[in-house]
Amino acid sequence: MSISGDIQLQPPPDYWGTNFRQEKEFEIPLKQGSEGVVLDLDNLPDKDEILDVLRNEEAPTKVWTVIALHYHVRGRTDVCAAIFEEARDRISHGHLDTSEDAAFCLDLLANYYTLQFMEKKAEKERKELRDRIKELFVQVDKLFLYSRYHLLVRGFFTLLDHSQGDIKGAATQFDYVLLSAPNDALALQGRGMVAFQQKDYKKALTCFKKVLQHHPGCSADIRVGIGHCLFKLGYLEKARMAYNRAIQLDPDCSEARIGLGLILWNEGTSSSLEKALHHIVYMHKRDVEAKRVNPVNLNILADHYFFRRDPDVALKLATAAIHSSFNDILKAESAYSVGRSYHYQEDYAQAFQYYYQATVQFPKPSYLLPWFGRGQMHIEKREYPLAITCFETVLAGSPNNVETLKILGLLYLTADVKDKRSVARTYLKRVTEMCPDDVDAHIKFAELQESIDPVSALNTYLRVIQIFSDQNEDRNETPPEILNNISCLYFKLGQIERSREFLDLARSRATASLPMNPVHYKAILTTMMYNHGRILEELRDTEEAENCYRNIAEGDQPKYLDCYLRYGCIARDKGNILKASDWFKEAAHANADHPDSHLLLGNLHMAKGEYGPAQKKYEKVLDNPTTKTDTYALLSLGNIWLETLYQNIPDVEKKKRHAERAFMLYKQVLKLDPTNVYAVNGMGAVLAKTGQLEEAKEMFSVVRESTADILDLWLNIGHSYCDQRQYVAGIKMYENALKRFKEASLDPTIFLYLARAQYFHGDLKDARKTLQLARRLAPQNQALRYNLAVVMKRMALLTFGDARNATIPTYAEVQGAVEDLKVAQKIFDFLSTEGDKAVVDMVRADREKKKCADLILISASKLNDARDNDEKVQAKRQVNEEARRAYQELIMKEEMQAEEAKRKQQEELLRKRQEVLMKTNEVKEKIIREHAEEGNRPVQRKRTRKEAGLPDEFIDDQGNVIPGPGGEGGAPKRHRGEGGERRRIKAARRKRREDRLEQGLPPLSSGEENDEPEGDSPRPARRTKEPEYDRKGRKLKSAAFISDSDSSSSSSDSDAEGGDDKKTAASGGDESDAGEKRNEAKKALASSSDDDNDGVKKNKSPSKAGGKVTRRKALAGSSDDEDADADRKPVEKKAKKVVSDDEDDDMKDTDAQRHSAEPDHPDDEEDIKPAKKSKLSLNDSDSDF
Repeated sequence: MSISGDIQLQPPPDYWGTNFRQEKEFEIPLKQGSEGVVLDLDNLPDKDEILDVLRNEEAPTKVWTVIALHYHVRGRTDVCAAIFEEARDRISHGHLDTSEDAAFCLDLLANYYTLQFMEKKAEKERKELRDRIKELFVQVDKLFLYSRYHLLVRGFFTLLDHSQGDIKGAATQFDYVLLSAPNDALALQGRGMVAFQQKDYKKALTCFKKVLQHHPGCSADIRVGIGHCLFKLGYLEKARMAYNRAIQLDPDCSEARIGLGLILWNEGTSSSLEKALHHIVYMHKRDVEAKRVNPVNLNILADHYFFRRDPDVALKLATAAIHSSFNDILKAESAYSVGRSYHYQEDYAQAFQYYYQATVQFPKPSYLLPWFGRGQMHIEKREYPLAITCFETVLAGSPNNVETLKILGLLYLTADVKDKRSVARTYLKRVTEMCPDDVDAHIKFAELQESIDPVSALNTYLRVIQIFSDQNEDRNETPPEILNNISCLYFKLGQIERSREFLDLARSRATASLPMNPVHYKAILTTMMYNHGRILEELRDTEEAENCYRNIAEGDQPKYLDCYLRYGCIARDKGNILKASDWFKEAAHANADHPDSHLLLGNLHMAKGEYGPAQKKYEKVLDNPTTKTDTYALLSLGNIWLETLYQNIPDVEKKKRHAERAFMLYKQVLKLDPTNVYAVNGMGAVLAKTGQLEEAKEMFSVVRESTADILDLWLNIGHSYCDQRQYVAGIKMYENALKRFKEASLDPTIFLYLARAQYFHGDLKDARKTLQLARRLAPQNQALRYNLAVVMKRMALLTFGDARNATIPTYAEVQGAVEDLKVAQKIFDFLSTEGDKAVVDMVRADREKKKCADLILISASKLNDARDNDEKVQAKRQVNEEARRAYQELIMKEEMQAEEAKRKQQEELLRKRQEVLMKTNEVKEKIIREHAEEGNRPVQRKRTRKEAGLPDEFIDDQGNVIPGPGGEGGAPKRHRGEGGERRRIKAARRKRREDRLEQGLPPLSSGEENDEPEGDSPRPARRTKEPEYDRKGRKLKSAAFISDSDSSSSSSDSDAEGGDDKKTAASGGDESDAGEKRNEAKKALASSSDDDNDGVKKNKSPSKAGGKVTRRKALAGSSDDEDADADRKPVEKKAKKVVSDDEDDDMKDTDAQRHSAEPDHPDDEEDIKPAKKSKLSLNDSDSDF
């Protein structure tokens, strides 16, 4: 069923909230007439009578429903069910008043069947009820889909029917109800139950709290739900409070008492256990009185009596719980309790039966205890694979269970389970990490590590010693066996002295413990004496080692065969093969079934190349039934057949049979030991020898992935690469083998393999070096001498050159090739007469000798050609050298000239700098003299630049003014106007005039100075003036007055800039046309007096309108009105605080320059005269608008 979220669900009918218990009578309306049949609710009629009345009067569905509820409230559920069934039949035949009442009636019947469904235990009865409920739901869906109560009934049934497992479907029903009625108590309760089963305890707690908030008078079950959620979240005190409140509301609330009992039970104190037992026993008595059975309560009581060592009572209670429970989870817990009781009574058959029942018939994935008990029963039956399966299930559910990890580790060690030793090692390692003081786990883990990781095993044994030391602070009671194992590990790691130290300690500890168990410790002392002999062997004290072995053999252990074998190995290592053979035979005589003696004898025959006797020894081991699967014997026998493939066997079929036998033996070894890499390596060698190179390479790759510590593996891979003509890879494999294995660097055969690969790859020089190095190891090896001669001859041929070689060798190279040919001829001559036929081909050696002699005969012409070529090359080289020397001299000469020019330029710059410094000093002295002359005149002290708020200025070595930190051009940072910018422009113009004077150029006129750009950057645009306002908030317009002193460069420049500012403001500040506009403004001001007068009139027009006039430059002698003077006075005061005396001097200099520039403007003479009589004030010269 799917309902849209925007559909408004209908609540139950209004009579749903009626208190049926308080009503005393009910009137059934008659079919005809206004009267009705009145029922006494305290004395209701029988089923048949009430049904007859309802049928005859054709009562509406609402009446049927209300009467059925009255019967249900008064405990007559059978009559209630009959009325609902009759009403259902009427509704099915179309007798219904409203769809809402009919749907509500059917939902009530479905609810009744749901209660019956929960009470039934037989699956057949539950199935019949489930089908009836589903039919009712389908019928209601057709009548009235959007019913709130219908969704609630469906949701609770889905939640309680565990066989369907549709928890999400139940949540969907409750969520639909909550969309329409967010505070519905049943919907919130059902949603909380769903969340609890989904283990979302926080959401469940929120739902239950919301029910309690909006329905304070709800049942005790809501508080039980709150307690359960708090218990799961770990808030035990709050959960205790919720359970106590539920018990106060309903003293017979079994779930509240059970929850409170569990909290008290887990506290573990005697008083809390007594209180917990009180709650459990109280509910058990109430259940007995009410003739009902609570399986949860029974299981708790069974656990209590089991831990009190009373398994009989626990068995009865758990058995009763099994028969009374209809929930599989509860049945599994009860079955485990029964099985545990039988397990305690050592009735393993019954225990296994109930453990099996708890794990198979009532499976609960998270309930792991039955699996643990079942695994113990399998161990008792020695069914180790099944036990491993059970404990693996426990470990999957509880990955950090120490007991399970320990049991599994031991099972994998003791059981015949292949490829699981690594798993056992992993489990035991985790146990040692989680339980650092578990001695047994550490010892078992160390035993596993001995053959795989000796360092880890050694560290674990040392940890065992530390544990024993911590447990017995007074004395260390580490067993001598542990100390002996530590000695063996140090021996394996090559730390002989440490091994000897622990072995001596172990021997002393075993000797001290000898009286406690003479047989055991005597055997241990014999093993320790043998280990002592092995240590002496490593220390090269073979005589003392032989004495140790002799004492063991002649003492109480005459059949200690390892002593005889070590005797033979010492003799073999000394080169005394006969004596070694005698000791091995002595060991075989002492124990004919011991395989090691026969295998060592076979190895002696193999080393001598006696394959027949070696084959017999290996086959003797395989003929013994106890050692018929000895992998070492099979592998050695396969190596014999493999060696025959490298011999010259003319019979192809025979060679093929030998290859098949070798391959079969290697394959048999792999069946017995799939991890035997030597067998895989042998199979690859057979495949390579029979021409199956790709398959051989795959075999070698498999071995290499498994281990890289086998020398033959590297050699075989190199052989396979060379057979495929991949000589670079083959060379690399041979070189790695020589570097990796110490024994390989002493074997001349491996050097011969490397030289062969280098020869075929064309690396003749490397091949020669490799053979010469091998000859140092075996000077008499004829195969090395023959191959060295072949390489020398080949190098000589390449030196002489052929048709494919266009290069001409030098005289020294040809001479060296001739010497190599002579040496190679001598070697071939010796091998052709004195060589070993089994090693070299004497006929071929004689043929090679003759070829060398022929090459020596033609070497004279090669020497002459090489000599002539050397002379030509030398002459050409001298010519090239002279040309190179001449070119270098030319380059050096040019560099010297450039350096001389650079030096002169630097001297000229230095001279100019000195001149500038001298002029600067003269100016300074002049200023000092002027000040000295005026020293007696009383003058007001001038403020320093710092006091005036101006930054310092500096003059560099060239006389340039360096700006101080106050702003650009050394001018102080202005807050108003652009006075600092004008002074910067003045300084730049002075600098340009000084530069022109130094260069001997005439000074520029004022117009040319104005037109000349300031450096490479464009003239900066003027800042737009902010508008001013009068006291009434009206905007003021300024009137510009044109000064008569336009002839001076500074004033004309200022006026030009002022005019340019106006144009810039009018045109939007276009800086690209600033220079053109400035020139046009100057021409316009100087062209005609009429235009000036018009401009003045236009500028004065705002003042006539009453606006405030602000003057940019005003003459001191002009007759302005009093308002203008009044407006100017505050500006003058403010300017006097800013402008310093130095600036006043600068202004005077500017006036002087302006007077000097008068002749340049004769046309403006009349306009200039008033300016000569006037005097500029400080305010007018630098003030801002």
